[in-house]
Amino acid sequence: MFNPGVTHRDGLFHLLYRAVSADDRPPEYVSRLGYATSADGIEFTRQGAGPVFEPGPDVPYDRHGVEDPRITVLDGTVYVTYVAIDVPALTRSKLSRTALAVTTDFTSFERLGLLTPLPDIDDRDWALFPQRFDGRYVMLTRPQSVNDRLEYVKWRTTDEPAGIWLATSPSLTRWVMDPAGGNPEEVRGLAPQQPWEGVKTGIGPPPIETDDGWLAIYHGKDRDNAYYGGLALLDRDEPSRVVARLPEPFLRPELPWERRGDLDDCVYPSGAVVKDGTLFVYYGATDDKCGVTTAPLDGVLKELRRHPARSG
Repeated sequence: MFNPGVTHRDGLFHLLYRAVSADDRPPEYVSRLGYATSADGIEFTRQGAGPVFEPGPDVPYDRHGVEDPRITVLDGTVYVTYVAIDVPALTRSKLSRTALAVTTDFTSFERLGLLTPLPDIDDRDWALFPQRFDGRYVMLTRPQSVNDRLEYVKWRTTDEPAGIWLATSPSLTRWVMDPAGGNPEEVRGLAPQQPWEGVKTGIGPPPIETDDGWLAIYHGKDRDNAYYGGLALLDRDEPSRVVARLPEPFLRPELPWERRGDLDDCVYPSGAVVKDGTLFVYYGATDDKCGVTTAPLDGVLKELRRHPARSG
């Protein structure tokens, strides 16, 4: 169990986690989602004996797995983005796409369909902002492939490290990255800058609104295939603009259970909650465990203000 999405409502922390059973280890490796709750955000109790969200045998786009949930509450609706696997998960050169579902109770879900607009785009990190901007829904995402039509990420070159971009939609169904005028700087968000994120960056939990801007928690991967957790602030009104960013990771694979597992040296932030001034960040560790780390939100923002974003 790993890579959990988390939210807090009705006095409880609600956690959806990705799980793989012993019977589904390689070569099948089918992922499903489980559900757990907590009063304090630390000690969780699993709800039910089985998964709450499973691959749909009659749903072509996720019939081989549902992975890496992120939870956003927007206008009272609980949205869950998840990675949809349409071929066996360990298929060489498979492409991952992202889908959207809604729930009212974290045990039953309505699928709303795929978010990734093209079949030959690999795009597995989507996080929905908890508010609309000028009437439009906004996501952070990480496209990794280009195609000969180039209508989705037409300005990205194939040798550029994969980074975090902004996508918008009027209806949650058709997402675009091409702003008016086609200026990529208007939609480019968190490109890799430091060695610890030199291979790629990907958004983690949905951004959190603060007085200083939107707190973006993301992962970076280095050239030794280790994963880290990063922090940045996005402008409150123009979330494509990065206003501050820590040059060093706030989360590193350090503990033994963060260093050895199904994927060594991997900490992968995927859920976050602010409760009574404390920031809770939930993460997957080595692709087989869930972890949490906490810090005073004021201290996190104070440290970010010391590192205004550099251009480029």
